[in-house]
Amino acid sequence: MFNTYGNAPSHLLFDKINIKKKDEVNVPRSSTDYQVLIDRELPNGVTLHEIVTF
Repeated sequence: MFNTYGNAPSHLLFDKINIKKKDEVNVPRSSTDYQVLIDRELPNGVTLHEIVTF
């Protein structure tokens, strides 16, 4: 079902993605110094398109 305003509130979607610095990194200098965690249990009608893989 299409909804003009989207199928889920943005704050719920942003809560599904967590980015944190890797424990062994003291000073991050690259995107590889971070760990990206994604909760893939998304609300109905929402799809995740990964453009960049980590």
